[in-house]
Order: sequence, then structure tokens, then C-alpha cells
Amino acid sequence: MNKKQKEMQARLEKIKAAQKKIPVQTGKKIQAKGLKHATKAHTSSQHYTIGFS
Repeated sequence: MNKKQKEMQARLEKIKAAQKKIPVQTGKKIQAKGLKHATKAHTSSQHYTIGFS
């Protein structure tokens, strides 16, 4: 029983770690993309951003 319990705990910890890591990574990527698009749009043309959004 102890071995099985330890295996289950290890699996749960891995799953929890994966769940914690994924949203953080995607959130950072989305924010970085959004900032890049915003800065590029502002430098090129403000009218385009207003019409696009």
C-alpha cells in the first residue's frame, strides 16, 4: 500500500505542477504577443489599430 500511495502522490504532484506551469507560460506568451502587437501598431499607424480592434 505504501508504494502505491507514494506513486499516486508523485503522479498528483506531477499533474499539479503541470497545471500550474501551463497557465503561467501561456499567460506570459499571450501578454508578450499583445505588447508586441500594440507597440508595432502604434509605431506604424494608430488608425489601423482603431479600425482593427
